[in-house]
Amino acid sequence: MRAGIATACVILAALAGACSSGGAAGSSAPTHATTGQTAQPVGQAANCPKQLGGGHFGLGTKVKITPQGFDPQILVTGMNLNVTWTNSSSKPQSVHFDNWGAPVDSGPIAPGGSWTFKAAHTGSVLYHSTLDGSLCGQLEIQLTGNGSEPGG
Repeated sequence: MRAGIATACVILAALAGACSSGGAAGSSAPTHATTGQTAQPVGQAANCPKQLGGGHFGLGTKVKITPQGFDPQILVTGMNLNVTWTNSSSKPQSVHFDNWGAPVDSGPIAPGGSWTFKAAHTGSVLYHSTLDGSLCGQLEIQLTGNGSEPGG
């Protein structure tokens, strides 16, 4: 368990450094170390900044949809855990995965309603609301420990 928490802390620190080193959210995208090319998220909504977070990260399984956006904007969670988005805004919103490989879309989530997703594999998922393209987020799905790993 301690190894899983330590891993999550390292991931959060790395994400915070990656996003804060480029300045505020919406600044230029990071460059690939070996080619110098700008990294471009695949299929990301046009209104979403190329960098997310701005220091706004969370660990867990819950995302709140507010009029200002997804809270937290970047969520680090574990594989095979249920992640729930709850719409706390006054109008319908949605969650649409931009780069999961297979189509994933919540459909409209009414105010006060929620939608749950369970990831069967790890990955980094960019998502947005199809009902308000300026609401963007990222889900970092990591392996979860069972206590048998070294140091666990």
